[in-house]
Amino acid sequence: MFASVHTSIGHITGISVGGVYTSMVARKYRVGFDVGMPIIDHVGIKTLCLSHVHSDHIGGLLAFVGARDLVNQSSTPLQILVPASEVAMVESLLHVGSELARYKLRAVVQGMLPGDMYSIGQNVSIQAFRTDHVVPSLGYAILERVTKLRPEFVGQDIAQLKKTMPPEDLFTHSLDRRLSYITDSSSKVFDLHPEVLDSDVLICESTYIDDKYNREAVDKYGHMHVDAVVEASQAFSGGNLMLMHFSKKYSRHDIVSTVVQKFKGSRFDVCDGSLGLFLHNSWE
Repeated sequence: MFASVHTSIGHITGISVGGVYTSMVARKYRVGFDVGMPIIDHVGIKTLCLSHVHSDHIGGLLAFVGARDLVNQSSTPLQILVPASEVAMVESLLHVGSELARYKLRAVVQGMLPGDMYSIGQNVSIQAFRTDHVVPSLGYAILERVTKLRPEFVGQDIAQLKKTMPPEDLFTHSLDRRLSYITDSSSKVFDLHPEVLDSDVLICESTYIDDKYNREAVDKYGHMHVDAVVEASQAFSGGNLMLMHFSKKYSRHDIVSTVVQKFKGSRFDVCDGSLGLFLHNSWE
């Protein structure tokens, strides 16, 4: 039922239909993004990033946490990252779910502000960034700290060099943006955060695809037209562009044919995996 797309950072799995449900996972990092639908194959994640609290992005939370508790009884509680203003609301939802289940759902809610970092492992963190929707919302990036030997020392005896030189003279350090996740946001996000276009993988909403809706009108409702994504993709340096959150107004055939035509002449192609589409299974 859900799609699995292979990328430079491993498989991205999930399902997404605008206004109905969105649930995505970056398997390598055991990180989930939104949970509009509880997918049992995703219960192995350790961290869940909620972009906002509309029901198509949070509606499956109680069932998902409950299923994760049943399958992974010895695991640590699910860490849930949410916009800081929505913490009380999400905690209240989990409290009600615990009362209904007659046991405490194991989850910890962490409020996030734009720019906040949350560590998920050695040298790997999640950073929240501002998006532009009609309710408080966030995008999320997976950042990895990479240490590399300076080019001038390649081929030399590193052990010997370490005895005579400080680490900062031997190595360079960078914070590489492995993935950026943008959903339910106007195209203004590309102006607010052009760095998302430096991600290895960019997962981006493309709610509307046809000419009945112009970009300006779509932006007012805190969503994105695929034309805005096509334009932004010209500056995208990464290898995988993943489009999702297509409106249920469109059939699978319409989405594929329209998007392929929109990206014609660009370096992104559904055939080689550089352009990935998360499609629904209905509304043919």
